[in-house]
Amino acid sequence: MTRFVVAVMLCGCVLCTLGGCSRNSSETTSASATVTPEATDTSGAVVGADSMAAPSSSPTPPWGKIDFSPDLVVAFTPVCAAAPAGAGPDSGYTLTFGVNDQVSYGKLRIPDYAGADGTFSESDKVLAQDPALAIVFKTDSLRITKDSTIDTSLTEHGLHGVAQLGNFSLDGNAKNAGSITWECTELQQ
Repeated sequence: MTRFVVAVMLCGCVLCTLGGCSRNSSETTSASATVTPEATDTSGAVVGADSMAAPSSSPTPPWGKIDFSPDLVVAFTPVCAAAPAGAGPDSGYTLTFGVNDQVSYGKLRIPDYAGADGTFSESDKVLAQDPALAIVFKTDSLRITKDSTIDTSLTEHGLHGVAQLGNFSLDGNAKNAGSITWECTELQQ
């Protein structure tokens, strides 16, 4: 009889334990069924549900990035300035790249900028005596070719910008596409 009571108690413990496991399992299943499916952010990176609940912090302005992935990705501190549109060397919009460990000199100029947001094509000015884009890197060589293109979109009255670069030579190799992205805190006059 003692063996029977011990066997019943043992079976009860086992059933209780299994009942707890199955309850936890169903709770896990129902919780995972309510998780928001993965999404893709604007850069194409997969964003999980946890990161969607608390968005990651974006860079604090001013910030800038030159991206010819994967061969050249360079961060820089931008300085944005605007002057009346025209042909002079300081006319229109000027983005200056802050000097750092990778950048010796850098400037993007849009002489036609007159204060309004928009997209500007500077492709005809890339080989001019005062080019629309001039960048000197400390370890890489980015060269403008006769087929190079630059299309720049400015928003927020020049505080945000994206320049799409095409057909450049990077360290002697043709690169079809690259970009420069930046955000400034002020527009110097």
